[in-house]
Amino acid sequence: MVYNENDKYEAGEEALKERAIYRGAKNNDLTQINSELLLQILRKKGTCSRVELAKETGLTQAGITKLVSSMIEQQIVRESGIFGQNERGRKSIGLQINEELGKVVCVNISMTFMKVAIYDVNGNVYNNVTIPLLQFHSLDDAMLHLTDLIKEYIVAFPDIRSIGVALPDACLKRSGGIAFLDSGYDWVSFRPLEALEERFHMPIYPIHDADAAVYSYKWRSDMKPHKTLVYMLLGEEVSAGLVVDDKLFEGSFGNAAQIGHVSIDINGRKCSCGNRGCLERYCSTGALVEDAKRAFAEHPESGLSQYKNLTYFDIFNEYEKMDPLAVSLVTQACRYVGYGVVNLIHAYSPDVVVLGNVLTRAGDTLERSVRQVIEERVSPALVERVEIRTEKPGSDSILHGCAMYAIDHLIDTVLAQ
Repeated sequence: MVYNENDKYEAGEEALKERAIYRGAKNNDLTQINSELLLQILRKKGTCSRVELAKETGLTQAGITKLVSSMIEQQIVRESGIFGQNERGRKSIGLQINEELGKVVCVNISMTFMKVAIYDVNGNVYNNVTIPLLQFHSLDDAMLHLTDLIKEYIVAFPDIRSIGVALPDACLKRSGGIAFLDSGYDWVSFRPLEALEERFHMPIYPIHDADAAVYSYKWRSDMKPHKTLVYMLLGEEVSAGLVVDDKLFEGSFGNAAQIGHVSIDINGRKCSCGNRGCLERYCSTGALVEDAKRAFAEHPESGLSQYKNLTYFDIFNEYEKMDPLAVSLVTQACRYVGYGVVNLIHAYSPDVVVLGNVLTRAGDTLERSVRQVIEERVSPALVERVEIRTEKPGSDSILHGCAMYAIDHLIDTVLAQ
């Protein structure tokens, strides 16, 4: 359905909600939606005046004043002093999300480590710690260490209100279990959410790690609203997070867009998920190491042969030194990523695909290889409509997005009161 400025809003509440993603809905029943819209703008801009909010949303000045007054009363928003001048030369009062709403603890559980950090409602991070799993006999031992650390944080920061948890490949969000992972630990019987619920009496918000990463980009100041945004996680696992019409698309199990387990070779390599030829078996960090070990015999001159226990860090170190074998392996993995992006384009018709996580260490090779593959395999009419972005190496999108997800739930709870 197409809307214009003369719409009489006869399409019903669901259509109005759809419109409210990008423009403020002028309907009393949508107060919470419009409040969320204002908060989205404040989060992206940091500080904003009432006049700017009216321009951004299309709401009237009176409507903005009413919404802002309510949120100030709820202590969700605060005035931050004089903020520039309006078009008539009058001084404007700045508005910000009130950091006194509280903080959240965020946990990223991966195949080889756990990360934990504290975020405030404005996205500022405190006490970021990485816990390698190799030092623990079992996942339960690692979880005990993690919960002890979270307990220390809660004592140090009494305004912590909730816990966000980013879960790895094949997580079952509703049960908190992991359907399959092949990393030497018993992931199937591991129940991290149960461990957190037993120890902490506060809301816990689980999210798939790729979903957390795309959620981070949904909130970034340099990202305009898109119809469809995809984040492709390229690390220990290969998966994707999907935002459609500014809403996270998770599917019924909480792990939609599992591009890593789309088969690109029906008779290919066996995968821990039970399938064969899964994309993850060709361009994850584990696959990169396996391919390197298979290639040693034919390339004894490679710098990779010096490493007793080869890791993907070693491969990228040699790649950056322009070792021929390392360059060949990384380039091959990047082309496989391109095959995954081709499937994403045909499945979801995205406006933007962000390539992120470990494989971004490949630099220009990653984006160049992906573009080459999609130009070879996708209609030019589609290619020209898809923007490919590469995340900066070292970005912690998963932890940041997990925080934003938990913070949004915190704010929604306050708005609903």
